[in-house]
Amino acid sequence: MKIAIFLIVLCVGLGFGAATWEHARSTRGWKNVSGVEENMDKVIETISDPNAKKPGRVEVIGGTQLDFGTMKRGTRRSHKFVFKNVGEQPIDIWFKNSSCKCTVGKFEKATLEPKAETEVELEWIVEGMEDFAQTATIGTSAREQEEVKLTIRGRVGQPLSFEPPALFLGDFLSNDESEYIGRMFNLEDTPIEFQSTSIADPELAKKIHYEILPARTPEPGEFPKFASAKQVIEFKIKLLKGIPSGNISTELVFRKDNDNASGDVETVSFKIAGRCVNPIRVIAGNDYDEEKDTLNMGVGSSQSSLKRVIMLAVKTADNADASITLKRIAPESLAKILNVSVGEPKVSKTQKIFPITLEIPAGAGPIELNGNHGKDFGKVVFDTNMVDSPEESIFVRIKLE
Repeated sequence: MKIAIFLIVLCVGLGFGAATWEHARSTRGWKNVSGVEENMDKVIETISDPNAKKPGRVEVIGGTQLDFGTMKRGTRRSHKFVFKNVGEQPIDIWFKNSSCKCTVGKFEKATLEPKAETEVELEWIVEGMEDFAQTATIGTSAREQEEVKLTIRGRVGQPLSFEPPALFLGDFLSNDESEYIGRMFNLEDTPIEFQSTSIADPELAKKIHYEILPARTPEPGEFPKFASAKQVIEFKIKLLKGIPSGNISTELVFRKDNDNASGDVETVSFKIAGRCVNPIRVIAGNDYDEEKDTLNMGVGSSQSSLKRVIMLAVKTADNADASITLKRIAPESLAKILNVSVGEPKVSKTQKIFPITLEIPAGAGPIELNGNHGKDFGKVVFDTNMVDSPEESIFVRIKLE
């Protein structure tokens, strides 16, 4: 009899415990988002009621991320994020934490009634010389929205920055004209004035013209990437017809005389680079690198001759009367031993082809122009009678042991 009573009590206890565990399991999440609630049945009833007010929820007007563009290193800036309660019940928001380079202004805590707004201001100082990203975390009492993470990011720039950073032309035709616009942004409070400007390469300066517009103050929001700029200087670069073929690399140089006894000159340079392609086509097989305009004559012995034959082709429809002659060979050490001859052209309905022979006779002294270091090339320049393409240049790699 005692055993039977014990079993009945045990079963009742287990059943009550299982029911209590199931109730706790189904409602335990509410403690995580709503705090401790004494009357959980009332909470569940409220949530399941379709006519109940929607819980409060935070929405950041304009988004939780800000790209501030480019700022000068060491400068300070702030931004106000607008928080709005888009729900139907009040909620609290408060500052939780932030990264070390980003601080929250006067905001600590606020209660937002339905549809109410408040501002959370972040302030930061840019440091280093790289991309910048910092965050701040705002806690909320809204259900299923424990926190809101705010992010600011941008770039740390020099006091003077260009947009675009440089002018990379890629391949362009020598018989075309083109114009480009660039801008220099001054992030300093002190206005800057340049005494002179020039194209660094004097030969290219004949075919690359430019115009510098007066410095001005940017309009608010005109250049989002350079919102901190105090001054913008716009300039135009114009490429005229007739730039010599091959790779070009030069700079538009801005010069400013410093006001000190030493007479120092400060320069800021905007790079211009590309590859000029003219109507003359080089036909040279695998020995010729078209992208670099380089002919590889190979490695030879000073006891034997070294010879290569290439062809220069011109479309007859565009230049039926084209002529090509040798202009110069550089450096002087190569000019003394390299013989270059231009043969009679072969003319067809579509093109005019000039055979070119490059030969170093036996007995020439050792020479090494292998292109391993910058200007360590030979160069053969041809003259033409074509106004839009006055020259054709070919670089030469060679080694005689």
